[in-house]
Amino acid sequence: MDKDNTRKLSIIIIIISLFILFTFTGCFSPFQGDGAVIAINLGGAGRSITQEEFNKLIHTIEFSGPNGARYTVNVPQGQSSVSETVSPGRWQISVFAEKDGLPYAEGSETEDIRPGNNQITIWMNLISLKIISNSTDLGKIGDDPDWPMSGYYILDSNISLPGSNWTPIGTAADPFTGTLDGAGFTITGLTITDAANNQGLFGQIGVGGVVKNLGFIGVNIKTDFNDRVNIGGIAGINRGTIQNCYVTGTLNPQGTLPIPRGTNIAAIAGLNYGIVKNCYSTADVTSRFAPNDPINNPCAGGIVGRNEGIVENCFATGTITSEPNGPPTRTIFGGGIVGTHNSGTVSNCVALNNSILGGTGSPYSLYRVVGYGTGLTNNYGLENMMVGITADGGSNKTATGMGGEDVSAAQAATQSWWTGASGLGWAWGSSESAPWKWNSTLNRPELWFE
Repeated sequence: MDKDNTRKLSIIIIIISLFILFTFTGCFSPFQGDGAVIAINLGGAGRSITQEEFNKLIHTIEFSGPNGARYTVNVPQGQSSVSETVSPGRWQISVFAEKDGLPYAEGSETEDIRPGNNQITIWMNLISLKIISNSTDLGKIGDDPDWPMSGYYILDSNISLPGSNWTPIGTAADPFTGTLDGAGFTITGLTITDAANNQGLFGQIGVGGVVKNLGFIGVNIKTDFNDRVNIGGIAGINRGTIQNCYVTGTLNPQGTLPIPRGTNIAAIAGLNYGIVKNCYSTADVTSRFAPNDPINNPCAGGIVGRNEGIVENCFATGTITSEPNGPPTRTIFGGGIVGTHNSGTVSNCVALNNSILGGTGSPYSLYRVVGYGTGLTNNYGLENMMVGITADGGSNKTATGMGGEDVSAAQAATQSWWTGASGLGWAWGSSESAPWKWNSTLNRPELWFE
């Protein structure tokens, strides 16, 4: 290869904590064009940790880069080097360490990676875990100084909420920015009746916040509202990451008060600016509201009400209803996966909803996958789904259209369609990183911990 046609890109990642000093060094091999191969060698030098203890840690390195590129490199115990291919550009590099199966330390940095030498310093913080065993523990998050919004929380058992009105965790002024790891357990009986904005288990999940590996059973949200609202089974607003979660139950808020200012309602997140991936819902979602909304358009979806982030590798089966309590004055959006998609991406999702209900014609915008939007990739909608008052799946039925490509009920009940013919590219296995498995009784996918 002609040296004039090659460029080299090297990177040094130094990860430091008050107790641990991890040093990652490496270089990119020569590449043609914009590609680069990262070779990262792991080494440890202890302040209060020995090399032997360091060797017991399991590291995960996550790369998030240009044009939505994302890579995860898992480094098992005893392995001291990894390699990955990237392109020059702005990258976020996050490193996580586990010990004895539990999170141990984490750190992240965002840098512009250019051809030539690069150096990134990532300060890692040791993770202080809090174990959640019951509803009292769950309610401490953000309410007890020892249970901050930035903490790391992990369930060690299934939790039943008392059935009374739940006060959501996180607000616009103080969002949840920590991690809630369900560890494969469930929360049953989430009930919300208050007429307030940003409703769900979380009111707002902030940037960096993570909710994962958690099932929500019997969600019951039936609040009235008199202002713009974002309602989700997991979060009213999500700016972080929700992954490997499912929701069952009913979301049936009623906007009967004089002038509600638009609604974003869905089983996972009402309004999404972050990432929702590897999630599903069987919940029925109903959005009924006063017809004289002067400002905003109501949006109802199976997974996300309004999307301005990333929704990928999700499916929904519940009925979606989006209609006013009288003649509408603004466009009404409803979709099996997303109510309306303003920006970001919706990809590799499957809408298996029985119906998307509302009126027909203007001002209704109802489609199988997304009520409105572009930037859609490889999505599917159930053939002959009832959309509006038409049992033919509606229109715009292509893999990149709002209706999604046709999938028949017989195909959707066949494991081989999901794992191969659909081209969805979901990760099948029995772990957080390969979260999907097949339920041969229900003839549909489910998550690894069910």
